[in-house]
Amino acid sequence: MLRGVFLCVVTCLLVCCIVEARELPPNYEALPMNDKRNILWKMITDDFSKEGDWYGTLDMLQLFLRSDWFTGNVKTDLLPTDRKKLIHTVGAIAQAKFVWVNSFDYTGGFRGAKSALVRFSTATAAEDDAMTAGISIKILRDNIPSGNIIAMWALDGQKSLNFFEKPFSNRVAEDPNLSFKLRMLGKKFAIACKRFPGSLGLSAQFNEDGSEVARPKFPWALMFQPNPVLSARMQSNRNTDIPVAVYSTLNGTECVYKVFAVREPRSSPQYLGYLRLESLARPTKFGDYELFFKHTFMNDDFAYRPDWAEWFSDEDEKRWETDGTPYYANSLPAWTPCF
Repeated sequence: MLRGVFLCVVTCLLVCCIVEARELPPNYEALPMNDKRNILWKMITDDFSKEGDWYGTLDMLQLFLRSDWFTGNVKTDLLPTDRKKLIHTVGAIAQAKFVWVNSFDYTGGFRGAKSALVRFSTATAAEDDAMTAGISIKILRDNIPSGNIIAMWALDGQKSLNFFEKPFSNRVAEDPNLSFKLRMLGKKFAIACKRFPGSLGLSAQFNEDGSEVARPKFPWALMFQPNPVLSARMQSNRNTDIPVAVYSTLNGTECVYKVFAVREPRSSPQYLGYLRLESLARPTKFGDYELFFKHTFMNDDFAYRPDWAEWFSDEDEKRWETDGTPYYANSLPAWTPCF
């Protein structure tokens, strides 16, 4: 029996690492960024009347069996056939662009990110009074694979069905009081990212024209401050089908988030610009089952900023337990119109 279980686990790990770029043109990565977004958007709108289904308990057990090496190391916009999106399974996707007001001295996508997709999703199915909301942003670029940003409020979510109630960040504190299930999932994910599963990087190595940056510069964290008009629209939401609730809230042209950069650990957020929609946010089966958002692990950032690694890794301070969205949210200024 043990031999059978072992073979099953090994098979799962091997299968999950198979990369197959289905339905994309052979020259997809070499295309201009807007052409890539158009291709993906057609796939999204071809089935926007449908959305994915949440997986059952047996499927979810794969989270503890499969390799998450794929999540942070494979550069593709589509999942391979045999890999399932087991968390943040169901969402709504819109076309978007970043409008940068201040770029400071940052490189990569902070110099330009005009062709993007943003996905609004929850880690697990929302309940009557709680959900774990987050956004995934895909920045399409000329001639090279996309850049991706993942942001949330907290690993254990919020006591509300208002998607735009809380700010999000790529820096999510690893609260030691998390449930056993979340702690085990974090430990499992940490195997792939080497450590710090609550934090994702921003390494700005490539510009949107595909050119490589010799010395990338990027902030410690990003903060996404939600538009209070959207928050007010969703304040009374009781629909646990969050993609439909988000779709019903947005008109497809608004500034959804102001974006702030935390330049160095524990510094005050600085205003960068905003994320504006360029379409409605569609529930989509393609987006739920096939579209992939690569995660940038913290070690990628630490390669450029070893001083951050030393500061964050201090075993006595355990800053990874407190350095997250709520800490920086307290320093965000009052909202003013984006445009």
